Amino acid sequence: MKSKFYIYKIFFQEKDYIKLNIKSKYMLILLYSLSDDDYYFRQKKIELAKILNISKQTTTNTIKQLENKGYLSRIDPHNIKLPKPTDTDKIPMSETLVTGKYNHLSHGAKIFYTYYQNLQEQENKEYLKISGKEIVKPIGISVRTLQEYYKELESVGLLKKGKETYTNTFSFKNIEDAPPLPY
Repeated sequence: MKSKFYIYKIFFQEKDYIKLNIKSKYMLILLYSLSDDDYYFRQKKIELAKILNISKQTTTNTIKQLENKGYLSRIDPHNIKLPKPTDTDKIPMSETLVTGKYNHLSHGAKIFYTYYQNLQEQENKEYLKISGKEIVKPIGISVRTLQEYYKELESVGLLKKGKETYTNTFSFKNIEDAPPLPY
């Protein structure tokens, strides 16, 4: 899948990215995806807010928080400079999740789906068998929050959850193969 959106693998490997709250993490993902080759984000904040489905004020506040924590810097109010990641391996993120028919999903559900659907595809498996405690580690969320995300993904046909012995199974559907939305 070729997509202009992606998530750097370091978001699931380095503690500083794992511990970010989901809203900040998702914004950072979009900032990197929409930045130029020199890691400058030069679009208007209102355009970013529209993609994020949040207000311009919330966008501005989240950018300030990310700046204060050292995840980005601003050259001026209109240009954001992102640090070049230490590892540039990427996981493609479907445009359908970001701007298409699944854009209504929560930011966390999109991150969860992208990471584990890619893992399932890389391992060439029909489903993943992962314990609840292990599945939340790379995303930095609680098991309860994870349950909300997989219910959300199940409701739109992107995930089928099951059980095998004492472990959960997760079968992520390709977005292209997912059934039409029920509404």
